Amino acid sequence: MRFTYDARRSYRLISLDDGRLAGQLLCGQLYIMVAGDGTQPAPYAQLEDDQLRTTAGDLIGCREADILTLRRTGAALRLEPVEP
Repeated sequence: MRFTYDARRSYRLISLDDGRLAGQLLCGQLYIMVAGDGTQPAPYAQLEDDQLRTTAGDLIGCREADILTLRRTGAALRLEPVEP
């Protein structure tokens, strides 16, 4: 099945290393989960087409099909669509 990214949809980000929920991509805004602090995560970056950039414009990751790879850590996250 071919993956088609839609910036208007929301996605869960699942770690390819351990299968755990690592964050969410809500209408293109990246939210990273922070373990144990009990607060709602804040948006960290914006995914536009296949490039993930901070609000300052720094490139921090790239998307290829349904995999988002973070540059600094090399972490690979699978985008899993959230059903409406």
